[in-house]
Amino acid sequence: MNLNPTSAQEQFELAKKYDNGEDVPKDPEKAYYWYTKSAEQDYAEAQFRLGFVYFNGLGVPIDQNKAAYWYTKAAEQGHAEAQCQIADSYVMGEGMPKDMEKANFWYTKSAEQGNVWAQICIGDSYLKGDGVPKDKEKACYWFTKSAEQGNVYAQYNIGSAYFLGDGVPKDYKKAQYWLTKAIEQKIEPGMDVACYFLGKTYDRGGEGVQRDREKAIYWYTKSAELGNQSAQRELATMSKG
Repeated sequence: MNLNPTSAQEQFELAKKYDNGEDVPKDPEKAYYWYTKSAEQDYAEAQFRLGFVYFNGLGVPIDQNKAAYWYTKAAEQGHAEAQCQIADSYVMGEGMPKDMEKANFWYTKSAEQGNVWAQICIGDSYLKGDGVPKDKEKACYWFTKSAEQGNVYAQYNIGSAYFLGDGVPKDYKKAQYWLTKAIEQKIEPGMDVACYFLGKTYDRGGEGVQRDREKAIYWYTKSAELGNQSAQRELATMSKG
């Protein structure tokens, strides 16, 4: 094993070994040294990792400014995770001033490369009109992209959107699909609402769903047990019928 590499990739690989204690003793300071050497040669993965090192204080003091600097360097080279991280930094004002427009620029870049967290973040920005024009259709587009990759919050958001017909056509079948996915992952908070919406789809019927009193009661009960007052009222009404 070469302990004095000159190429950026080899420097990065050596840094990882010191980082993980693989074939060499674990040494955060040496990992930092070789990440820096590699990053200074414009190796995007090393730049991203060096940003992470500064952000978390691994072998060096925490330094949000330096973290943001290196995240930006990697992001400008198209590194999807770095793009998402620098967007988070703009949201939180960590290492640079808060700036939702710049955050959304980088979330979009990252989301277009398939980053799950960036997809839900840019979706949320469009939903709220935070740093971008409010656009529920675009919000639902990105929630769907994230939901398809298993993000539980995106599954809940797009399921709720289909239930309400908010940004997408109302479709109880699709609402059931996505809300069930979220419930299976134990969405918190929002489990009670997801269960209530499912109960409501079976209670009302239509929009691609057959009315089913038993299933409605089942989901209302689940919701009520979690403290949802609307579900509790529905059950009380149904018990009188």
